[in-house]
Amino acid sequence: MACQLDCWNHQLMPYLVSLINTDDPELRLWVCLCLGKLLHNFDQAKFWCSSEKVYEHLTRLLADPSPDVRAACIYALSKFVGDEASLKAPRPKWKEKSGMVKSQSV
Repeated sequence: MACQLDCWNHQLMPYLVSLINTDDPELRLWVCLCLGKLLHNFDQAKFWCSSEKVYEHLTRLLADPSPDVRAACIYALSKFVGDEASLKAPRPKWKEKSGMVKSQSV
């Protein structure tokens, strides 16, 4: 978290977003990876990205010619909308007609 705060305090997020549409696919890849790392469990960065609509830039990269950029983009988007903690949330239980309760993955 300390590194994320240092990056945040040095205005790295706006700089990364300014580079997201570069012609260099390797730079687009690294921008997405950096955004994903900065967003990981960092609510302040997620709020800023939401207010700046960074997800719109990222969703455009889902059609990038480079498969590596597309994969990095998915990584960044996954950090934007959630984290590993959400995967550990309790699963809902559904009642069957017999009155028994069964667990079902969502």
